[in-house]
Amino acid sequence: YVFRLSYPSWSAGDAGRFAEVFRGVTLARAFPGHILFDALAGFLIGYARFRARGWPRVGWWALAVGVAVFADAAFNWIGRTGGVLPLLTWVVALLGVFLALRKRSLAASPFPVLIAYIDGARAEWPFRRSAVSYLFAEGFDWPGKRRGGLFQFYPLLLSLLILFPLLVMAVYLLNRVIVWPFGPP
Repeated sequence: YVFRLSYPSWSAGDAGRFAEVFRGVTLARAFPGHILFDALAGFLIGYARFRARGWPRVGWWALAVGVAVFADAAFNWIGRTGGVLPLLTWVVALLGVFLALRKRSLAASPFPVLIAYIDGARAEWPFRRSAVSYLFAEGFDWPGKRRGGLFQFYPLLLSLLILFPLLVMAVYLLNRVIVWPFGPP
């Protein structure tokens, strides 16, 4: 649908209009589309990481990938066949699911309780892990002991060079498999 919308200006030789339409459609796909799909999958990955134990984690991870692929494939299919109103309806429905999951996540989060505990508005600490372990969660440095060196950039480098291309390929292939029964792309 990106090229369907931008092709008339390309075939007419209007490079400025082509760039404008192509940029607009690409931005419309990125936000709220892909950002929203990733946020929904991220919630499920976070749930798998911090709530699930043992083999159920694998199921939550698989569900996260499935939700992202299904939401993207449906977005692409609706964008190709349905028009603007059905596409906006799909985005609003996904946004509603995202906001409900966000509300649930914030209600279960220890961080508002931690802030109240530090401010003195709450006298007891209701969680099994200590408040200090939440305060200095992964990614933050202990005072006076700064982390450094190559290990600071390793996760970013790993994700950009190896994991991101693999993720793009997997999502592309899964998208093709899911869309295939509905006809040619």
